[in-house]
Amino acid sequence: MAIPHENAPTLRVAAWPLDELGTQVEVGLSDPIVIIDRVPDCPCDACDDGSADLLEGLDRTLLSIVDGSIEVVATGGVRRERSAWDGSSGSDWLGQGDYAVRGASWFPGREPLPLITPMT
Repeated sequence: MAIPHENAPTLRVAAWPLDELGTQVEVGLSDPIVIIDRVPDCPCDACDDGSADLLEGLDRTLLSIVDGSIEVVATGGVRRERSAWDGSSGSDWLGQGDYAVRGASWFPGREPLPLITPMT
């Protein structure tokens, strides 16, 4: 079991039912919490492509948090995320104002994987 290093942001995972549509899982980081991932994005049958892509994305998110290779920055209503695998930029769907969260390895002495080049 991995236990966060004292300098690593806190990991938070929550799951809840969405009426008859299924369950949604949110993965957050830090305190106050910043949502890093929410799966599925849309729980309706029309958007359901199966669980393989969802599980792969969730695995990458959790590995990025434990490894420390994650960064989320929101300024002026624009949210930018990057990890060792991918990045995105778009509207800040959380509406939490300006914030910045950078991961830290849960393992003392281990450097996180390098982040992809920042999106502009």
